[in-house]
Amino acid sequence: ERTPEANALWKEIGILGAEVRTAGSLITTSCPVDLSIKASSYLWVKSLLCGGDTAAVVVVNENIASDRLGTMVKPCANAQVTVTLPSWLSPNSVLEVSADGIKDVASKREGSHLTLDLGTVDISRFVLITSDTSLKSRLQKRYDEKFAANVKELKAN
Repeated sequence: ERTPEANALWKEIGILGAEVRTAGSLITTSCPVDLSIKASSYLWVKSLLCGGDTAAVVVVNENIASDRLGTMVKPCANAQVTVTLPSWLSPNSVLEVSADGIKDVASKREGSHLTLDLGTVDISRFVLITSDTSLKSRLQKRYDEKFAANVKELKAN
C-alpha cells in the first residue's frame, strides 16, 4: 500500500498530466523562441512558437524552497508578464491551459507589447497567445473528452 505522500504525488502527476496532454499537440510541434519578456519578481518565463499563429508563455514561480523537511511555496501575487510580440502575430485571444480546462487570461495590448495579468501564480502557468479563433474550443473539447472526468475524480480524493 502506498503512503499518503505517494498518493498525493500521484494525484499531482495526474493533474499535471491532464494539463500537458491537453496542450500536447502545441507543445510537441513548438520551438523555443527568445521573445523580449518582462515579468514580476520571482517569475521565470520562457516562450515557444507553436506554428505561425500561436505563442506559448511558460511562467514558473521561483519563490519556492525545498529541503528535507518539505517544500514551502510563496505565491506571486499580482503577477504580470509583458511580452513583445512578433510583428506577424496579431492575437485574437489569450488563453490558459489549466487542470480545470481552458480559460481566458486578462491582457492589455499596447502596440507590440502584450501584458498578461495573471493574478496569483502559485507554481506555474501555461498561457497561449493566439490568432487562431478556434483554438480555445478545440482545446476545451479535447480536455472535456479525454481528461475532465479524471481530473474531477483526482480532485475529489
